[in-house]
Amino acid sequence: MGTKEKQEKTQTASEIKCISCKYSKLQPFGVGDYVGKTLPNACPLCKSDLVITGIYEFTGDVTKAPEFVVLEQIEQSVNAEFVIASKKIENNAVLFRVQPRYDIEQSFERLKLKFTNLGYLPMIAEENGKLLVAVLPRPKVEPKMRSPLINLGLLIVTLGTTFVAGYILSERWAPQFENALLFAFGLMAIIGFHELGHTIMARKYGVKATLPFFVPAPPLPFPLGTFGAVISMRSPIPSRKALFDIGAAGPIAGLLVTLPIVIIGLKMSIIGEPIAEAIRIPIPVLMMLLAKIMGFGPAEGQVLYLHPLAFAGWAGLIVTMLNLMPAGQLDGGHVARAIFRPKSHKWLTFPVIFWLFMTGWWIMALLVFWLSWYEHPRPLNDASKIDNKRKILAIFLLIILILSTNPPELPVFKEIP
Repeated sequence: MGTKEKQEKTQTASEIKCISCKYSKLQPFGVGDYVGKTLPNACPLCKSDLVITGIYEFTGDVTKAPEFVVLEQIEQSVNAEFVIASKKIENNAVLFRVQPRYDIEQSFERLKLKFTNLGYLPMIAEENGKLLVAVLPRPKVEPKMRSPLINLGLLIVTLGTTFVAGYILSERWAPQFENALLFAFGLMAIIGFHELGHTIMARKYGVKATLPFFVPAPPLPFPLGTFGAVISMRSPIPSRKALFDIGAAGPIAGLLVTLPIVIIGLKMSIIGEPIAEAIRIPIPVLMMLLAKIMGFGPAEGQVLYLHPLAFAGWAGLIVTMLNLMPAGQLDGGHVARAIFRPKSHKWLTFPVIFWLFMTGWWIMALLVFWLSWYEHPRPLNDASKIDNKRKILAIFLLIILILSTNPPELPVFKEIP
C-alpha cells in the first residue's frame, strides 16, 4: 500500500466465473452487467454458463490484472470481519475501504489466518481517518536463508579483530593478553546479546530473521575492531506492537549485558594524574553516575584511566545511544514508527541527523540520512494502536537514550603510564 493512491483513471471490471469448472477472470465492465447475470454457454473451457460474481473498480489495464480465482472468497472473508464501504482492484491488489465490526486487531488476526490458507497476504492501515484493507498474492518464492557458516565465519573473524584491538588498548595494562580477551569478549557479548534480543522477539512473532552477521573492522584506525552486527528480516512484521517489541528488544538486551561490564570495568580502572598525551573521550552520563555511586569518580585535577573492559562497556553505551535515536530504521526509529504516524516518524529523523552532525557523529548522520530516503516498511496491521504499557516502556527507552549521551568532554586516558 502506498501512502498516496495512484492518480490513474478509475475503471470498472466484472468478475465472471464458470458454474461448472474453475474458470474465472476479470473483464471490462459492460453495459447491463450486474452481479448474478448469466452468460449462456460462454465458458471457453467447458462451454458451460458463466455468471458475473462481482463488480470491482480498478486502476491500470484490467487485462494485466491477476486472475483472482478466489476473489469472491476474499470479499466474503473481509465482509465477515469488516463492513465494506467500497472496493476496487489496483494493479495486483484488491483494496477495500472498511469500517470495523469487532476489535480491529482480533478481526485482522482472523483475516490473516484465512488468507494464509488461500495463499494471499492482507494488510490494514488507517489513511485519512479511514480504514483500508489490501489483499495481495503472497510471494510464491520465499527469500532464501543463507548458510549459518557465513555467520560463523564472520563471528570468528570479528573475534579476531576485536582481540587485536583489545591487545592494542591493553599495551600498558598487565597482563596484556588476558585484558585483550576481556575487551574482545565483553564487546562481543554486548553486540551479540543486542542482536539476540532482536532475533528472539522476531521469532516470537513469527517473523523470519537471520542469525546475526558480525561485521569486522581493522583495529587500526578503528579502535573497536568491529562495526557491530546486523540481522535481516525475511518476512513482513505482523503489527505495530511486534514492530515496537522487536525494535526495543535489542537495546534492552544489550543494556542488560553492558551495565555489569561497565561496573566490573570501572572497578578495574585507575584514577590518576592527567598526562599531556592523554586521549580524551566523552563519558556517557550513565557511566559517570555509576562511577559516583561506586565512589569511583575522579577528584578535581584527576582523570579516570579506563580499563579495556570498561572501554568495551563505554562502547556498549555509545551503541545503545546511537541505536535508540528515533530516526530512520534504527531501533529507536522502529519504536517511533510503531507509536507515531509515518509522516511524524519521518519528521523526527531530521533533527536527529542534525544533532548527530553537531555532536561529531557525522558518519552515523550520513547513514541515517541515506536510510531516510527509504520509506519505513509497514507492518501488516498498521491500524491497531500501541497500548499504554509500551508507551511507558518508550519513555523508559527515552531516559536510557538521554543517560547514554555525552556531556562536555572529560579527560580519559586509554592506558596507564
